Amino acid sequence: DPEQWNCKAIVPPIFTCTTYKQDEPGKPPMHDYIREGNPARTALEKSLAACEGAQYSMINLSL
Repeated sequence: DPEQWNCKAIVPPIFTCTTYKQDEPGKPPMHDYIREGNPARTALEKSLAACEGAQYSMINLSL
């Protein structure tokens, strides 16, 4: 769904670096830190879960 990216991209963009807006103190947004919680990572996790017929999946960084 392109609307979830707040742009017209059909393919999820790769977010290499950004700062996410927090609407209220104590209520962090879904995406809060580029390495742990970003839209591209969420899209990959959802895609992998769908491919595997699972409800969830989780990816880890390899540094």
